[in-house]
Amino acid sequence: MSRALDKVMAKVTGRVANPQGGAASRFTAPRWLGPVVAVAIVALAASAPLFLNGFQLFILSLALSYAIATIGFNISLGWAGLLIFTGAAFFGLGAFVGGRMSVLGLPAELVIIVAGVAGGLVGIVFGAMTMKLNHYYFAISGIAFMFILDYFYRNFSDITGGYSGFAIPAPQFLVLGGKPLFAQGGLYYVGLVLVILTYVFARYLERTPLGRGWRAVRRSPGVAQSLGINVWRSKLSAFTVTSALMAVAGAWFGFLSLRFLPETFMFRELIFLFLIVIVGGLGSTRGMIVGSVVLVLLREYLRGFPGLSELIYGAVLLIAVLFFSKGIYGALSKRWRPLREEVL
Repeated sequence: MSRALDKVMAKVTGRVANPQGGAASRFTAPRWLGPVVAVAIVALAASAPLFLNGFQLFILSLALSYAIATIGFNISLGWAGLLIFTGAAFFGLGAFVGGRMSVLGLPAELVIIVAGVAGGLVGIVFGAMTMKLNHYYFAISGIAFMFILDYFYRNFSDITGGYSGFAIPAPQFLVLGGKPLFAQGGLYYVGLVLVILTYVFARYLERTPLGRGWRAVRRSPGVAQSLGINVWRSKLSAFTVTSALMAVAGAWFGFLSLRFLPETFMFRELIFLFLIVIVGGLGSTRGMIVGSVVLVLLREYLRGFPGLSELIYGAVLLIAVLFFSKGIYGALSKRWRPLREEVL
């Protein structure tokens, strides 16, 4: 009788029933909380231009571009288990290709597609040459690729603008009749649509045989091989998708910053991308969005405290590793069952 009463009280209070009698102290959120939170987040995101100024919308738009980049980054790093150090390189490649295409007067829709295709093609070529390297040698090859691109940016000034880069015009959208878009509210909504499309695409891949193959390769390449999965092709496909998405994010980042600067896409940017993945939650698509918003806002706030950014970044990373092994979203989803996300 007492156990039955405990189960009833557990349902009412949201606590987990204890088989030994009584109720567990750990709180589990009711099932309706997940949809409510999702609706609240969508409503808040959609109404942001109503209560934020232009600069705040610009910072939030930057966070959305990083969310696109890290969703792609997470596919190789979190899903396929590839230790890649090419994140900043393909982010910059997308900004360069997108910037040059926009200078030629191409519409923003086409520029973003071309940047993504260029990133994917370069990813296929680079991955085909390096994918069979040892885990750590593959990572080092990514650093070498980043230095090669940096050399190209700085020394072929007729194409890249050299050390000072080049200006990128405001995006011109076909849906707007070819007119340039300057309003921060409009740019924010475009970035929001891109994030939603990237998220839906990533979640779709997660449930396909291709995504399940990435999971098997990450857990055990030998077992995956015995199951008939071509490990090399599986890794190459993950790396290609990552390269394409990061190039798309770079193209949109260029439209937001209105300038391509080679120094932007080096080690500092690479470390920042890793921070977002770890703090947001390795393997979690939603965690990439949470981590991007949190860390981009934190970075902009720290600009008012010169010299402290590296110290605080280090502290944030250490706290995340020690106390939030699955990142911010992972900690929330562990506490609140309706927020849980099936990750690879």
